[in-house]
Amino acid sequence: TSAFFEWEIENTTNEDIRFALACTVQNPAASTLNRRMQESVFSGILFKSAGLNDHEAGYSDLCILTDHSDSSVQEYWYRGSWKDGCTTYWKNFLNLARMPERSYSEPSKNDHGTVVSYVDIPAGDKAKVCFVIAWNVPVAYNYWNPRHEECTTWRNYYATQFQNSFETAKYTLQNFDLLRDKTMLFVKALQSCTLPPSIKDAISANLSV
Repeated sequence: TSAFFEWEIENTTNEDIRFALACTVQNPAASTLNRRMQESVFSGILFKSAGLNDHEAGYSDLCILTDHSDSSVQEYWYRGSWKDGCTTYWKNFLNLARMPERSYSEPSKNDHGTVVSYVDIPAGDKAKVCFVIAWNVPVAYNYWNPRHEECTTWRNYYATQFQNSFETAKYTLQNFDLLRDKTMLFVKALQSCTLPPSIKDAISANLSV
């Protein structure tokens, strides 16, 4: 499952500019493990559950990825007290030419990671940068109406097609235009059909289930 982000930046000045665009995500796992992912043109971070494998209920992984050639990866924000992480991130982003790398060897919780793409745009020109956020919770179970005497699990369909969210994110970027165009075509077809509004709302609200 993926979310698509495409930014177009226009340089309206009379001088060339260098633009930095950052994508930040917090690892949602109870125990966090962030790892830099670099393959071919792809740069990003894989956010994983520490201490669990992908066949256990409760495991998840999430990936932010870009195919922009000039990008830097910060696996972890600074681990400090109160708002130290956010403050350090903002100072780094504002004052440094590139986002510094930062890694930790031990798992923690509430860890953030950031990918920054740098774009040189001539005066009066435009540039586009794409990011994808993909997520993977491979093992499903009846969490909405649990029966303690049962422990039935099954794999979500997307987990049978892709090994993890990094593989999903790569596929999404490789097929970005096709997937976006088909998605928009489906949205237009659904919203323009003659079904009652309540039915269209029910369909669109439950597509991810």
